[in-house]
Amino acid sequence: VRNSRPVGEETRRLICSVADDLGFALAMLEARAMHTRTEQSLAERTRMLDAFFESSLDPAAILDPDFNFVRVNGAYAKSCDMPPDDLIGVNHFELFPHDGNRQIFESVRDGGEAYDVRARPFEFPDHPDWGITWWDWALVPTLDDRGQVALLTLWLRDVTEQERVKQELEAQRDSLDEL
Repeated sequence: VRNSRPVGEETRRLICSVADDLGFALAMLEARAMHTRTEQSLAERTRMLDAFFESSLDPAAILDPDFNFVRVNGAYAKSCDMPPDDLIGVNHFELFPHDGNRQIFESVRDGGEAYDVRARPFEFPDHPDWGITWWDWALVPTLDDRGQVALLTLWLRDVTEQERVKQELEAQRDSLDEL
């Protein structure tokens, strides 16, 4: 630069320090922007998963490895005739005691392999007036980084009506066979 004076050592150090501070500030702004984009993406994915979970017409629940409810969708709460918040933190087998089902849950938790069954009969302990109901259900483990079961997802489908119709048709067929 014409007509400029040479820069002294002190001024050069000050300029380098300011440049370092500006570089650090720019890096922090970039990190903050990346953090904000990541948070927005995570929030969007969370909204999508929430919408999927809540819009399911089939009952679904997420349980911890001790079989306490972590989350239930509206369909699950409705099938239990309870508000969703009343289920959170409650142990599944306190509400629905069943030794055979407990063994299945423990096997999935301990072995890490999913379980899937069709038209399994069940009677609600608090509603014997409902009679026997039948359910298709799947219990799917979610593993943590160490390969241990962190959560269990329970998906259900009430097939009671189909099973009752099937039984009625079988009874009618048996009557026809007798005739």
